[in-house]
Amino acid sequence: MVMMAVLAAVGAGCTVGFLLWNVAPPWRRLDGLGDAAVRSMTRMGVAAALSSMGAFIRNGGTASAALEELAGRRFATNRVTEERAAEVFEQRRGADETPEVARRVARDVFVACRVSERLGCETVRCLKAVASSYARSRLMDDLKAKALAMPRSTVRLLSALPAVTVVLGEMLGAGPLAFLFGSMPGLLCLSAGVLCYAVGLLWVEALMRRLHDDVGGADARTP
Repeated sequence: MVMMAVLAAVGAGCTVGFLLWNVAPPWRRLDGLGDAAVRSMTRMGVAAALSSMGAFIRNGGTASAALEELAGRRFATNRVTEERAAEVFEQRRGADETPEVARRVARDVFVACRVSERLGCETVRCLKAVASSYARSRLMDDLKAKALAMPRSTVRLLSALPAVTVVLGEMLGAGPLAFLFGSMPGLLCLSAGVLCYAVGLLWVEALMRRLHDDVGGADARTP
């Protein structure tokens, strides 16, 4: 009887130990893949963070409390500052969103909260204006990237053509390298070609930069 009781106790202890070790105990959820999952959840994106703030305030909370909810900690004072907003949106920005975007949205949120405090307008409406502005900015960035993708691909293709031409000439037995590097006319042609190639690249780069600035200026003028 004693032996059976001991064996039963050992079996129960092994079963409990197995369950505690394998059925997602809290101390195992806080390391390894659990940490990675938690870190990935923090990257909810700027738009989702703005939407979360609006929902929190509509449910009766304050803007400062909404930032505390997103930050996961309490602030020393019950005030919305640009630094606190920047910290929150830097923590919550998506992988495809830059720190500059997070800082710009944080500054807009700070201004919206100050306007709400001074003029008495609804904070949710001010944040909705910030979210709409951010959505338009993302749309313009996407359109800009699509508009510039084809010219950039064409420039890369044309930039590779001289080297491809020389390689094909060597494969066909024309000997362009011997001509370019082994004779005075070849050296003159090579120098003129390199000069025109460099000027063309600089010119195309200037055109692309001007197009990028024009699209960015149109975005800035959008109400």
